[in-house]
Amino acid sequence: MARTFHHIIGPVEGHAHQNVRTPAQYLAVQAQYLEKGVPHEATEGERQLASAPLINFGQWVLRCACGNAPSVSVAWDLACCFECGAIYRHLAFPPDRVAIEHVLLARTRQDRNWDSQTETLADLIAQNITRGDEVPV
Repeated sequence: MARTFHHIIGPVEGHAHQNVRTPAQYLAVQAQYLEKGVPHEATEGERQLASAPLINFGQWVLRCACGNAPSVSVAWDLACCFECGAIYRHLAFPPDRVAIEHVLLARTRQDRNWDSQTETLADLIAQNITRGDEVPV
């Protein structure tokens, strides 16, 4: 059974089995487990194809240009794709990120999902009201 956290998670929790605790460790684990390609700063083309950070099952991720969904660290402003090797920095988090996280944390893990392309904070609040989930102040 998946562990439920009381915060939206990132690579520290998503890669805990690999002992990721720092940006350098995250980058080292990516290089070690890379399936194809070599670690590289995401090109402008890759950045254009990638999504903004989103939350899926309570974890910050982004859709990489290759189709993978690497874990995003809000604290480190970093995502490392273990498929193609792209390293994303200077990510575009929403200005209401903390409020979005609080609304999602009132839900069960499988319902902690948000995508800036399809939902606003107001949409999330309305969903919580409809579902009977708490609406944090």
